[in-house]
Amino acid sequence: MTDVDVRGLRAGYPGVEVLTGIDLHVPAGALAAVLGESGSGKTTLLRVLAGFIRPTAGTVSFGDREVCGPGVFVPPEKRQVGIVPQEGALFPHLDVRGNIAFGLRRGAQSRKRVDEVLELVGLTGLADARPQELSGGQQQRVALARALAPQPQVVLLDEPFTALDAGLRARLRSDVRDVLSQVGATAILVTHDQEEALSMADIVAVMRDGRLVQTGAPYEIYGSPVDLSVARFIGDVVEMPVLEELSDGRVRCGLGDLSISQTITETDEDGSKDVVVLRPEQCTLSTVGATSNGVAVSPASTANIGRVQATSYHGHDAMVTVRISDGSDIDVRVTGVAPPPVGEQVAIAVTGSARRFRSTPPHHV
Repeated sequence: MTDVDVRGLRAGYPGVEVLTGIDLHVPAGALAAVLGESGSGKTTLLRVLAGFIRPTAGTVSFGDREVCGPGVFVPPEKRQVGIVPQEGALFPHLDVRGNIAFGLRRGAQSRKRVDEVLELVGLTGLADARPQELSGGQQQRVALARALAPQPQVVLLDEPFTALDAGLRARLRSDVRDVLSQVGATAILVTHDQEEALSMADIVAVMRDGRLVQTGAPYEIYGSPVDLSVARFIGDVVEMPVLEELSDGRVRCGLGDLSISQTITETDEDGSKDVVVLRPEQCTLSTVGATSNGVAVSPASTANIGRVQATSYHGHDAMVTVRISDGSDIDVRVTGVAPPPVGEQVAIAVTGSARRFRSTPPHHV
């Protein structure tokens, strides 16, 4: 197994610098997801790792071997990198076996290796099929098999599930993760899909404007975002302005008095933002006037009373939008069994602590 180490990487296109100092370490055998919006630079990073773009500064190493750096540039075909592109990109004139064997030397060993990876990706029996005879999920499995056939040190996946329907996408993510784990490959997945990154990766690297703004385990990225933009980008948030500073690390907002686990100060041109952030699953709902063991439910504060405005049902859960007394709309994630109907009056309780994000104006010299 091989680790991937990127240091001080700068790269781009003629007249445009896209990557502005990337540092990233992926341990051997790990799967890292580079997550970012369109235009953030994640595809450019993947192309540098593959050897399709020569960086202007910095180094990239696969294990002990430096593949690009000052005076060093190993071409793509000599990097031992497997690439899984979007939508498979299979050769339509070749059958499945021909597509997988494309980068291998001909002979008995090649045929044996193709059979091995066909079994690995669950396509035994389809060696003679043409790409147009396969489903979208099967085509992506062939693309993965083709990338794994030469036994690469590193596997790069460029948004490989984008064109698939939701149910197939979820199943294939899990299958691809299992296959990569079986072969012990070090893999880097580029995606703009937060659920995909959080569910598949050992490491998530959030990219914005050509920089990695936060890197860590999925639960760290979701639970401890380094700034408000990351908090908003990774999952859903309940965001409310701070109304009053209280003692003992508490503040008052539209949902009442909340404890603060962390305060993060950011530089911003406006410099006036002061908000608390919760995740929707930290809020719970109870129906006003409902009873528990014969005792009427009594909310702690009228500030926590609201009325259901909308419900977005997802089966396993539902997102309920509640308008509270100050006019704010609060999103609450509840189990998918019988969410409260629109118009019902409910009380909101908050579990756990919130994060506070404050902004200060930049210091101009």
